Amino acid sequence: MDWEKEIPYLRPEAIRPQEDEFLTEHNPEVVLPLPLEQIVEFRLGINNVPVHGLQDRIQSVGYITSDLTEINVDQEVTERFPARYRWTLAHEVGHLLLHRHVYESQSFRTADGWKVWIRSIPDNIYRRLEAQANTIASQLLVPAPALAEHFEDVVGKLKANGLNWNDSPDMVYRIMSKVFGVSPDSIMYALRNEGLAEDPRSH
Repeated sequence: MDWEKEIPYLRPEAIRPQEDEFLTEHNPEVVLPLPLEQIVEFRLGINNVPVHGLQDRIQSVGYITSDLTEINVDQEVTERFPARYRWTLAHEVGHLLLHRHVYESQSFRTADGWKVWIRSIPDNIYRRLEAQANTIASQLLVPAPALAEHFEDVVGKLKANGLNWNDSPDMVYRIMSKVFGVSPDSIMYALRNEGLAEDPRSH
Protein backbone atom coordinates (compact mmCIF):
# COMPACT_ATOMS: atom_id res chain seq x y z
CA MET A 1 0.00 0.00 0.00
CA ASP A 2 1.21 3.51 -0.83
CA TRP A 3 0.80 4.95 2.66
CA GLU A 4 1.70 8.53 1.70
CA LYS A 5 -1.04 8.47 -0.92
CA GLU A 6 -3.64 6.72 1.23
CA ILE A 7 -3.07 8.83 4.37
CA PRO A 8 -1.69 12.18 3.19
CA TYR A 9 -0.76 14.99 5.53
CA LEU A 10 -3.79 17.16 6.33
CA ARG A 11 -3.77 20.55 8.00
CA PRO A 12 -6.44 21.00 10.72
CA GLU A 13 -8.34 23.47 8.56
CA ALA A 14 -8.59 20.83 5.83
CA ILE A 15 -10.33 18.53 8.30
CA ARG A 16 -12.83 21.09 9.58
CA PRO A 17 -15.31 20.87 6.67
CA GLN A 18 -15.99 17.22 7.48
CA GLU A 19 -16.51 18.09 11.14
CA ASP A 20 -18.87 20.93 10.16
CA GLU A 21 -20.85 18.65 7.86
CA PHE A 22 -21.13 15.95 10.55
CA LEU A 23 -22.35 18.39 13.23
CA THR A 24 -24.75 20.12 10.85
CA GLU A 25 -26.33 16.79 10.01
CA HIS A 26 -26.31 15.12 13.42
CA ASN A 27 -26.40 17.98 15.95
CA PRO A 28 -27.96 21.02 14.24
CA GLU A 29 -29.37 22.31 17.55
CA VAL A 30 -25.83 22.36 19.04
CA VAL A 31 -26.77 20.21 22.04
CA LEU A 32 -23.95 20.12 24.59
CA PRO A 33 -22.43 17.82 25.50
CA LEU A 34 -22.64 16.33 22.02
CA PRO A 35 -24.89 13.21 22.33
CA LEU A 36 -22.23 11.16 20.60
CA GLU A 37 -23.15 7.72 21.87
CA GLN A 38 -26.71 8.11 20.60
CA ILE A 39 -25.50 9.48 17.26
CA VAL A 40 -23.08 6.59 16.80
CA GLU A 41 -25.65 3.93 17.64
CA PHE A 42 -28.88 5.31 16.21
CA ARG A 43 -27.80 7.67 13.42
CA LEU A 44 -24.67 5.93 12.14
CA GLY A 45 -25.83 2.40 12.96
CA ILE A 46 -22.54 1.46 14.63
CA ASN A 47 -22.57 -0.92 17.60
CA ASN A 48 -20.70 0.22 20.72
CA VAL A 49 -19.23 -2.89 22.33
CA PRO A 50 -17.57 -2.87 25.79
CA VAL A 51 -14.73 -5.42 25.91
CA HIS A 52 -13.26 -6.62 29.19
CA GLY A 53 -9.49 -6.14 29.37
CA LEU A 54 -9.17 -4.66 25.88
CA GLN A 55 -6.61 -2.02 26.83
CA ASP A 56 -4.29 -4.56 28.46
CA ARG A 57 -4.65 -6.82 25.43
CA ILE A 58 -3.91 -4.38 22.61
CA GLN A 59 -2.49 -1.30 24.44
CA SER A 60 -5.32 0.80 23.09
CA VAL A 61 -8.60 1.91 24.64
CA GLY A 62 -10.63 1.10 21.54
CA TYR A 63 -10.80 0.47 17.81
CA ILE A 64 -13.32 0.40 15.00
CA THR A 65 -13.65 -2.73 12.85
CA SER A 66 -12.56 -2.55 9.23
CA ASP A 67 -16.16 -2.75 8.01
CA LEU A 68 -16.94 0.29 10.20
CA THR A 69 -19.90 -1.38 11.91
CA GLU A 70 -18.55 -1.83 15.45
CA ILE A 71 -16.56 0.23 17.92
CA ASN A 72 -14.97 -1.85 20.66
CA VAL A 73 -13.99 0.02 23.83
CA ASP A 74 -12.32 -1.19 27.00
CA GLN A 75 -15.12 -2.03 29.44
CA GLU A 76 -13.53 -0.30 32.42
CA VAL A 77 -13.17 2.92 30.43
CA THR A 78 -16.78 2.62 29.25
CA GLU A 79 -18.10 2.21 32.79
CA ARG A 80 -15.78 4.38 34.86
CA PHE A 81 -14.31 7.14 32.71
CA PRO A 82 -17.08 8.85 30.70
CA ALA A 83 -14.90 11.64 29.28
CA ARG A 84 -12.32 9.18 28.00
CA TYR A 85 -15.07 6.95 26.63
CA ARG A 86 -16.58 9.87 24.71
CA TRP A 87 -13.15 10.83 23.39
CA THR A 88 -12.57 7.26 22.20
CA LEU A 89 -15.90 7.23 20.34
CA ALA A 90 -15.10 10.60 18.74
CA HIS A 91 -11.63 9.39 17.77
CA GLU A 92 -13.06 6.31 16.04
CA VAL A 93 -15.68 8.45 14.30
CA GLY A 94 -12.71 10.50 13.11
CA HIS A 95 -11.32 7.38 11.45
CA LEU A 96 -14.74 6.76 9.90
CA LEU A 97 -14.88 10.25 8.42
CA LEU A 98 -11.25 10.58 7.35
CA HIS A 99 -9.98 7.07 6.69
CA ARG A 100 -12.98 5.06 5.49
CA HIS A 101 -11.24 3.92 2.32
CA VAL A 102 -8.21 2.68 4.28
CA TYR A 103 -10.28 0.69 6.77
CA GLU A 104 -12.55 -0.80 4.14
CA SER A 105 -9.52 -2.10 2.26
CA GLN A 106 -8.77 -4.32 5.29
CA SER A 107 -10.59 -7.37 6.67
CA PHE A 108 -10.16 -7.38 10.45
CA ARG A 109 -12.91 -7.55 13.05
CA THR A 110 -11.06 -8.86 16.10
CA ALA A 111 -8.71 -7.06 18.45
CA ASP A 112 -5.86 -9.31 17.39
CA GLY A 113 -6.58 -8.59 13.73
CA TRP A 114 -6.57 -4.85 14.42
CA LYS A 115 -3.25 -5.13 16.24
CA VAL A 116 -1.63 -7.04 13.36
CA TRP A 117 -2.83 -4.36 10.91
CA ILE A 118 -1.59 -1.48 13.06
CA ARG A 119 1.84 -3.08 13.32
CA SER A 120 2.02 -3.20 9.52
CA ILE A 121 1.74 0.59 9.24
CA PRO A 122 4.98 2.62 9.24
CA ASP A 123 5.42 4.54 12.50
CA ASN A 124 5.29 8.00 10.94
CA ILE A 125 2.11 7.15 9.03
CA TYR A 126 0.48 5.65 12.12
CA ARG A 127 1.25 8.82 14.09
CA ARG A 128 -0.35 10.83 11.28
CA LEU A 129 -3.40 8.54 11.23
CA GLU A 130 -3.91 8.97 14.96
CA ALA A 131 -3.21 12.71 14.98
CA GLN A 132 -5.85 13.26 12.30
CA ALA A 133 -8.42 11.24 14.25
CA ASN A 134 -7.56 13.22 17.40
CA THR A 135 -7.98 16.50 15.54
CA ILE A 136 -11.47 15.66 14.36
CA ALA A 137 -12.36 14.20 17.78
CA SER A 138 -11.52 17.53 19.37
CA GLN A 139 -13.41 19.48 16.73
CA LEU A 140 -16.50 17.29 17.15
CA LEU A 141 -16.62 17.32 20.94
CA VAL A 142 -15.46 20.91 21.39
CA PRO A 143 -16.57 22.85 18.29
CA ALA A 144 -14.85 26.22 17.97
CA PRO A 145 -17.92 28.53 17.97
CA ALA A 146 -19.36 26.98 21.15
CA LEU A 147 -15.91 26.88 22.75
CA ALA A 148 -15.37 30.59 22.15
CA GLU A 149 -18.83 31.46 23.45
CA HIS A 150 -18.52 29.46 26.65
CA PHE A 151 -14.94 30.55 27.31
CA GLU A 152 -15.98 34.20 27.13
CA ASP A 153 -18.95 33.48 29.41
CA VAL A 154 -16.93 31.62 32.05
CA VAL A 155 -14.11 34.18 32.09
CA GLY A 156 -16.69 36.97 32.40
CA LYS A 157 -18.32 35.27 35.38
CA LEU A 158 -14.93 34.84 37.02
CA LYS A 159 -14.24 38.56 36.67
CA ALA A 160 -17.64 39.37 38.13
CA ASN A 161 -16.65 37.36 41.19
CA GLY A 162 -13.25 38.97 41.56
CA LEU A 163 -11.30 36.12 39.97
CA ASN A 164 -8.86 36.28 37.07
CA TRP A 165 -8.43 33.83 34.22
CA ASN A 166 -4.66 34.07 34.52
CA ASP A 167 -4.82 32.99 38.15
CA SER A 168 -7.57 30.37 37.80
CA PRO A 169 -7.10 28.41 34.53
CA ASP A 170 -7.78 25.04 36.15
CA MET A 171 -11.15 26.32 37.40
CA VAL A 172 -12.03 27.44 33.87
CA TYR A 173 -11.02 24.09 32.40
CA ARG A 174 -13.06 22.17 34.99
CA ILE A 175 -16.18 24.28 34.48
CA MET A 176 -15.99 24.01 30.71
CA SER A 177 -15.18 20.30 30.75
CA LYS A 178 -18.61 19.67 32.28
CA VAL A 179 -20.29 21.69 29.52
CA PHE A 180 -18.63 19.71 26.73
CA GLY A 181 -18.32 16.33 28.44
CA VAL A 182 -14.55 16.12 27.98
CA SER A 183 -11.53 16.21 30.26
CA PRO A 184 -10.12 19.54 31.51
CA ASP A 185 -6.96 18.85 29.48
CA SER A 186 -9.09 18.58 26.33
CA ILE A 187 -10.42 22.08 26.97
CA MET A 188 -6.92 23.43 27.50
CA TYR A 189 -5.69 21.93 24.23
CA ALA A 190 -8.80 23.02 22.32
CA LEU A 191 -8.42 26.63 23.47
CA ARG A 192 -4.81 26.59 22.32
CA ASN A 193 -5.43 24.79 19.04
CA GLU A 194 -8.28 27.12 18.11
CA GLY A 195 -6.14 30.16 18.88
CA LEU A 196 -8.47 31.34 21.65
CA ALA A 197 -6.17 31.22 24.66
CA GLU A 198 -2.82 29.84 25.78
CA ASP A 199 -2.54 28.35 29.22
CA PRO A 200 -1.31 31.28 31.38
CA ARG A 201 1.27 28.99 33.00
CA SER A 202 2.97 28.39 29.65
CA HIS A 203 4.31 31.94 29.49
